[in-house]
Amino acid sequence: MELINVSEAGLNIDYYYTDFAKQMVLNPYTFNNENKHRIENLSGKSYSHTVQFDATQVWGPTEGALCQL
Repeated sequence: MELINVSEAGLNIDYYYTDFAKQMVLNPYTFNNENKHRIENLSGKSYSHTVQFDATQVWGPTEGALCQL
């Protein structure tokens, strides 16, 4: 008798490429013993490659089965 049944499963793969036209960064620095932050533009090429994987699986009892945890 089967107590657990795999009813649904899925696999997702996403790839993102971003080419930034302009990018700004928050640059912390110390001046006269005060913590300050300066916003600056980055020079040069700036881009990002991102890959995301996720897998899903739904588990549940079969119809009419008794399950104890």
